[in-house]
Amino acid sequence: MIAGAAASIGLKVFDYKGHPIENHPIIELLYKPNPHQNKSEFLESVYLYRLISGNAYVFSASDTNKLPKEIYSCQ
Repeated sequence: MIAGAAASIGLKVFDYKGHPIENHPIIELLYKPNPHQNKSEFLESVYLYRLISGNAYVFSASDTNKLPKEIYSCQ
């Protein structure tokens, strides 16, 4: 219940001066983190692991330019 509610909150990205950024690759990555999950499912699993164990870990799969292309929550 807590994890589901937290995962349903909208996401915003800001620059270092506090101005919102509308188009950024991290926004797309967070809304579609991997082929198996959407934003809510991914964040719910991260929050759930955090609530259960006190820690949450995220694995990043990168492309050849070392930019993250997929992210996965890890137990």
